[in-house]
Amino acid sequence: MQVNGIKIDIEIQTNEINGHASEDGITKLKRKHYMSPHNWESRVDRYSTKDPLVEDFCKVLELNLPRGDYWDRFAPHAYIVTFYISGFPFLFEKNNNRFKLMGVNITKKEGLVALAKTAMYAGTSKKAGGEVFLFFNKYMETPNLIKRAMEERIEYKFPQTEYKEQNVYNYITHKYEFKTLPKTIYHKVLINVQKISKKKYALEISDNVWGEMSEKDLLSFIKIFVNKRRNTRSKWWKILPNHLWEETMGDAPTESQLNTMIQFLLHNRKDKIVIDKSLELVRTLETFNDIRVRRKGTSLVVLVRGKEAFWCICGEIPSKNIGGLQDVITVMFTEKTKDETESLYLNYGGREVCIDNLMGGSSIGDQIYTRAILCMNDAASKEKISTMKQRIEGTRKPIAIDNFDDVKNIWEEE
Repeated sequence: MQVNGIKIDIEIQTNEINGHASEDGITKLKRKHYMSPHNWESRVDRYSTKDPLVEDFCKVLELNLPRGDYWDRFAPHAYIVTFYISGFPFLFEKNNNRFKLMGVNITKKEGLVALAKTAMYAGTSKKAGGEVFLFFNKYMETPNLIKRAMEERIEYKFPQTEYKEQNVYNYITHKYEFKTLPKTIYHKVLINVQKISKKKYALEISDNVWGEMSEKDLLSFIKIFVNKRRNTRSKWWKILPNHLWEETMGDAPTESQLNTMIQFLLHNRKDKIVIDKSLELVRTLETFNDIRVRRKGTSLVVLVRGKEAFWCICGEIPSKNIGGLQDVITVMFTEKTKDETESLYLNYGGREVCIDNLMGGSSIGDQIYTRAILCMNDAASKEKISTMKQRIEGTRKPIAIDNFDDVKNIWEEE
């Protein structure tokens, strides 16, 4: 089986199937087979918050579970299936609608997710069966909330007072005046978490500083800051950075330690991380001969030479991740402007093309990158995107940029 180009060795053996017949007429079937070759890419609804790759993998695994035959549409009420991942057997059992994975009671969905993630780990790491089993044990003994936190990092929110000039109305003089007033701003940041023992976890609260937290405390912390549960009696409720240091490190931080911690947390702001990573992705477009990238401050423009047209994708870099379905503008060049300017980016114009994201939450850089790749391969992309095909085959034909190869990439952050 291949998952997004990664080959995964997974084999299924059905050891026993108990049908709906009486005990005297129990049917036994033993068969062993590899999962049918299946190259598939993730598919997900645009508004879904689930992991599309894991969801698709679970569907494939479920299709290989015992099902009813032509005469009996219902799945057997009891069976034992062995999944061989990198040669190591994992037993998945069903008995009267109750499921077990390696002898541990579990729901069907959780069992399939555990098998999917174990198989994905085996396929990506190329580890032997014994090491895959160790990964499986570590995954199974970790609570689901913490599993997700270890994969995606923990969200933590804390306030910070900043002084800004504000235009305030003075009721004495009846005039607006600029005054420096304090303003409380709440920052959402992401914290790394690692498992250090069976019931102990470490959180990276500052630069190369890891605080310790028990499993019980970590679950309370996640429920408050990630799941948004109100618990005013918890010591983690609205905890400030200095108290977080004290609770995880054992003693209060010094002034320099606290300042370093706050700067470290601010550097890991959730929106900042998402936007910065997506901008790094956009900059990799400079390696393509048919793409030119220009950034000046918050303005981001990408020129693309496609197979059938020349394109421009542009947008403004926000301070917070907007994540709409269409936060950037895509234009196919159909005319040259009359006014010659020193910037080639402003010498051409055309009509916008509506290209929506498959799902919400994508950052500005991700949206620009995907559209640039689509436009570079516009001959194939137009067959899947009707709006692109309408523009290319419309009444106003695309025009070419004569000196495209002379355009230089520009990246000025300030």
